[in-house]
Amino acid sequence: NSVALESTGGWGSFDYGAANIRWHVVSAGTGIYASSNRGVTYLNIGTSQSQDYQFYERSKPYLIITSNTQNAVLYWGGSVGTFVQRVAVNSAPAAKYARDFQGFLFLMNSDTRKRGMYYADNNTFLTDAWTNSFDLPSSFDDEITGSIILYKKMYVFTRYKTFRISYVGGNPDFGYQEVKDWGAVPGTISKVTIPEFGEVIICLSWDKTLKLFDGSEDEIISDPFYQNNNMCPVAFSLINTQAINKSRAETDTNEQVYKLEVAMGSSTQTTHMICYNYRIGAFYPYDNSPFNTLAMTESGNSRLLLAVDRSGRVHILDSGNRDITVAVDDYYESSLHYGGTPDAIVKSQKMNLYFFPTSSGTLYFQDRANFSNVFGAARETIS
Repeated sequence: NSVALESTGGWGSFDYGAANIRWHVVSAGTGIYASSNRGVTYLNIGTSQSQDYQFYERSKPYLIITSNTQNAVLYWGGSVGTFVQRVAVNSAPAAKYARDFQGFLFLMNSDTRKRGMYYADNNTFLTDAWTNSFDLPSSFDDEITGSIILYKKMYVFTRYKTFRISYVGGNPDFGYQEVKDWGAVPGTISKVTIPEFGEVIICLSWDKTLKLFDGSEDEIISDPFYQNNNMCPVAFSLINTQAINKSRAETDTNEQVYKLEVAMGSSTQTTHMICYNYRIGAFYPYDNSPFNTLAMTESGNSRLLLAVDRSGRVHILDSGNRDITVAVDDYYESSLHYGGTPDAIVKSQKMNLYFFPTSSGTLYFQDRANFSNVFGAARETIS
């Protein structure tokens, strides 16, 4: 379920619908590639990008491409045989992020103004003078790290703060308001629908916590999975602080799971995936997950989660519990709770597990007691 793009790996991906065709667009190495058959074959549509994280946005019929190293902003119309081109060559700022909002294309965090918000009419941005702009108020060392639209507002995140952007009209066109004193890690900002609460923003904060944010109130939801309990190799507290900016996430709408790639321990690259099932509120980890970028892709009335690893291969995730015909064991952790001395306490615990109708195999469980670091023998429970 994979195909080689380049040996240097993937830096960004996006599901782009252009006219009557859909493309899986991938930045890999210095090139940009597009597949109209969801990863079977790819066309080269760009050749000169830096080998660093890339970000995608759609504005009108165009795909907008920005980069972490603030290359020139590019656009692509989605036609076979055409290549990416520069947006407003003599005027558009070299920015890290783009967002289409209220009829305007925003370019944010330029090479000269890290808190700069530039905007142009999304009907004319290809030739606009790009003279409209403002800066978000924060400390000199702060910078914009991403944005997302929730209902009719745009929320822009920096390293230290969260701002709400509203369309005002006239002069100025937009107003902003600081709403939170925390920021989000680039590439981890998404939306999920929580039962009884509706659609909310989910993101990884720089303090290694996972937050839900409804536009006014926020809640930390990662506490049950935060501390290292020495039983599982994955925990939010174990994320490498020096590589937290390498984290990337995507919402798997098939499984209703927010999937977060993180670098564990001393690793400087992503190693594991922390999964949050927002339907039931459960956390669980994946091992051996060296992906730089993920995207939900559509084709033929179906959706698949595609991920690109650092060897330049595109993988279909969650298409089965096998990795190149080898069975993959699913691993579930039941946290240890007790209300007294472990020697004396009588402990019972209940776990609810959900399986697809096509699941097969054997369920085993292991336990340990009295602060032991060694699990007992695996015991078969259900076949």
